[in-house]
Parts: sequence; C-alpha cells; structure tokens
Amino acid sequence: MLRATAPAPEAQSAALREGLASIQAILRDDGPAAAPVRPETIRFRFPPRTVWDEAKATAGAGSTLLRAAKITVISAVFAIGKALRMRVGPVHIPTYLEQMQANTDFRKYDGLLRLVLDVTPAQADAIEAYLATQHAAGRLVYGTHQADASLMTCLVFSVADGQHIHFIDGADGGFALAAQAFKARLANLHESTGQLPCRTATTVSS
Repeated sequence: MLRATAPAPEAQSAALREGLASIQAILRDDGPAAAPVRPETIRFRFPPRTVWDEAKATAGAGSTLLRAAKITVISAVFAIGKALRMRVGPVHIPTYLEQMQANTDFRKYDGLLRLVLDVTPAQADAIEAYLATQHAAGRLVYGTHQADASLMTCLVFSVADGQHIHFIDGADGGFALAAQAFKARLANLHESTGQLPCRTATTVSS
C-alpha cells in the first residue's frame, strides 16, 4: 500500500502514476501474470479444509451435517469439472475461472493505493527497493508484506450468470501487516517534517 506525500492533487496523481509505471517496468513482460488470481494458477483443494466451518456458518435452521455433505458434493463436482474443463449443469467451469480473474478486486484506490501482486522473490525485492528509494526522497509513504499464499473472500449471487466478486488479500497478515509498516513510516515522516500526506481525492490511471 502506498500514498503520495505531495499536498496538491495533481502532484499526488503524478507520483502514483510514476510509481505504478515503475512497478510495471520491474514486472516487464510478467505484468499480466502479476494478477494474483489466474485460471492457470488456481488450485482447487478437495476435500475442502473448511467444509465444516462453512456448513456451520450457512446451515441456518437446517442440519449442519446435511449442509456439509452438500458442500462436499458440490466441491467434488467442481473439482471434476475443473480437471476435465467441462460444463457442470449451467456452469462452464473454464468460463467461470476466467470470470473469477476479471472479477477479483486486487487493486483498490481511495487516497491510498492497495495492491496484491503475484511476483517472484526477485521482483518483490526490486519493488521494495524502489519504494524505499521513493520514501527516502520524501515522495511516497508505503507498507508491504510478503506471503507465500493469498486469501480470497467470495461474494456470489449467481455463478451461472457471472454475478460474483472476489476480494483478495495476502496470507499471514496481508494488508494488516502492510498497514503496520505504512503507519510506522507515516509517523516517522510526521516526526521529521511535521506534516502528514494530504488525503485529497485524486484520480490515478494505469
């Protein structure tokens, strides 16, 4: 996560656009592959480890055991459909996986830019070094966290109609740990300059 320190909205936008361009340059041809959710990298676990937790959370007034059995059957059918790249009922599994990639919210901006990227260790180190340089120059405040896995929370209205959205975060703390590092650097900036980055809304495009 990163925020520009410039007080003027135009300068904030310019700094963040430059930051995104620099990160893209580090990724080079791997830019599209940095999306954390892609059909070729999704690993569907069967049996699902959290089936009982999900059953208890969604059974309502019904039987938790029956709900767990239903979830297990659905998971098995989905696993078979993914392995064979076939349609299961109204759902074409390969199409669903492509929609999952398109509908995954891994880039957010609300004055603070938040990214979840799938990168190599060397790329992660290069991005960290670039951000550290920009922070030392007083242009950006940032926080990062590296994890070997990601966590996904799904909001599904209709799989068949493509009405589903997926929220992604890094495992082992994700944005929470990145925020700790961000706040520490923000506090240091405040102590050294007596100013905080402006939270004026800006528009960033990449």
